[in-house]
Amino acid sequence: MRRLAPLLLLAACASTGKATLEVDGAWVRTYQTDRDGAYHAAMTALAEQGFTVVSANPLGGSFVANSGVEKSSLWVRYTFARVVVEPSPQAGMRIRLSLTSTSEPAGAGRRPNNDRAVTNRTRYEAIFDAIEKILGA
Repeated sequence: MRRLAPLLLLAACASTGKATLEVDGAWVRTYQTDRDGAYHAAMTALAEQGFTVVSANPLGGSFVANSGVEKSSLWVRYTFARVVVEPSPQAGMRIRLSLTSTSEPAGAGRRPNNDRAVTNRTRYEAIFDAIEKILGA
């Protein structure tokens, strides 16, 4: 086991540039930038993909944004994103991203039991790639 520990530590420090799924369902990617740069890049990337910020905590490094709303005569559907920017244990900043799609009966108001976590990795990677492009990394 002692021989294996340095190899595991080395593997944990390597960065693949891909997002990783955390236990709580958030996807995470690390960037070599400061907190403000990561925060504003995440906000800009989501805005470019049609999201609108509905609440923000710049000092805490977090915000929530909603996608555009799809309406039909019976349902209203949209996706909301939760973003948290935090220091990375290695270096740089980690961006934690959770996407949740929801649908609600038209005119009835939001019902959290209709929320579903977005599990499509390519959606997360597209947002993380847009953040990377904005940061110029």
